[in-house]
This record gives sequence, structure tokens and C-alpha cells, in this order.
Amino acid sequence: MDDKFFLPIATMLAGIVVFVAFAVWYALADKPNPGSLWPVVGVCLAAGGLIVFSGFS
Repeated sequence: MDDKFFLPIATMLAGIVVFVAFAVWYALADKPNPGSLWPVVGVCLAAGGLIVFSGFS
């Protein structure tokens, strides 16, 4: 694999790992707070931002 592909692959995998880790944690939480969506929105934006960044890098 070329070295020029390391950054795009790493950032895409990081975004996927962040999203999956949060989804597993949220699914296994005892009582998720349905009134507060800001953590969910923040994690989705962070994961999506990493994936979009991988497309442009």
C-alpha cells in the first residue's frame, strides 16, 4: 500500500470506530436520556466529519 493512502484510510476508519463505539455504548446504557440529543448529534458530526475529511485528503 502506498503511503499516500494512509491518512485517508486512517481517518475513515477512525470515523467508523467512533460511530460504532458510541452506538454500542448507547445501546448498552441502562436508561438513555431521550431528552438530550446533543451528545448524539456531536458524535454523529464528529464521525461524519472524519469520514468526509478522508474523502478530501
